[in-house]
Amino acid sequence: MITLICIGKIKDKHLSALIDDYTKRIQGFDRKFSICELPSALVKDEDDPFQIEKAMKTEGSAILKTIDADALVVILDLHGSSYPSEAMVEWIEKANHSYNGKLTIVIAGSYGYDPSVIKRADIRWKLSDNTFLHTMVRLLAVEQIYRGLMIKNHRRYHK
Repeated sequence: MITLICIGKIKDKHLSALIDDYTKRIQGFDRKFSICELPSALVKDEDDPFQIEKAMKTEGSAILKTIDADALVVILDLHGSSYPSEAMVEWIEKANHSYNGKLTIVIAGSYGYDPSVIKRADIRWKLSDNTFLHTMVRLLAVEQIYRGLMIKNHRRYHK
């Protein structure tokens, strides 16, 4: 089972359609793939560090409540390590053998992770040195999950 936990909703219908397409492709591998959207915490004054810290704690708590205790947890993190696409295969295999088949990938909200989520992470994955919209990161993450399943199943897609 692969779960993608995300803070916030996708508002762009074109981006949502692409994510839905990859979701269907992933589910074609008989995987119990799901995307869990959690609400963004409200911040009225983005210049107030206390409000941002409170939002991170609120979102972090919601993330931790959603993660299964026995899951392999990968967080997308600018301060993480870069991995090739083949790493997804390793994570899926590792989850299958050591984590009851549960792989959870997490995308934080726009303010980042509460330290409690970073502490829970088994792997910190930096998608790129570039900065992307969180909605774009979701698309890139589902594409990488699909690519990993294609590689794992020796199907043509990855070159």
